[in-house]
Amino acid sequence: MRTEKRTTDGREIIAREPAYAPHPHPRHNGKLVQVAGVTKILLDDGSEQHECDQCGKVFKTATSAVAHLPSHGDHKPQYPLDVLRQVIREVLLAKRAGGKDFCARAAEKLNAAQVPTAQGKPWSGVGVSYLYNRYKNEVRVRVSGGREVKPVSAPPNQRTASTSDVNTDIADQVARIKLALDQVCGQLGDLGEAIARVGQAIAALPAIDSQAIEDARRFRELQKLMGGGS
Repeated sequence: MRTEKRTTDGREIIAREPAYAPHPHPRHNGKLVQVAGVTKILLDDGSEQHECDQCGKVFKTATSAVAHLPSHGDHKPQYPLDVLRQVIREVLLAKRAGGKDFCARAAEKLNAAQVPTAQGKPWSGVGVSYLYNRYKNEVRVRVSGGREVKPVSAPPNQRTASTSDVNTDIADQVARIKLALDQVCGQLGDLGEAIARVGQAIAALPAIDSQAIEDARRFRELQKLMGGGS
């Protein structure tokens, strides 16, 4: 347990106490057990964090801090390359499916496939998380669809080319949309002119004299009475 009064990023530490995390084995149903190498700390802002006893790095959860501990050892990988690829592949597939706890879901897949662990115990979300974060930038993995997932630090020219292709596609789509809008506006303009001409023709019609219509009606009735109309 460390004795510093502040975290590595300068926040004041009010108190320290042992840290507890869920037991990694499914048989224990998430029972909290004390973990070595990690300390629970209370900060001056009232938040509770978990501190690595070796480097002082702070994590939100004890599980994250425990997964960080092996980074302090310069050990050779405990697993062959094909197992590391399978672990990373299952995590990527779980991420693609969406939702949370993708490392735990990846562990379930590995257990179902009877992939052995180095300790001979079932896979846990903590163990999968450690391997994934430790080797995800070093191991190339293919997921369903044949797409190869490369390390995060891809060459800059690859990222630039990808961005350029996307920008070109967007520009083509914008040009097609603009052309379609121009055609619609032209059609609306022709329709507006036609409506205006109809309005002018209606306005040019002579006014109808209601009295003249009444006189004509009476004249036709008079013709019928005199026998001159049909």
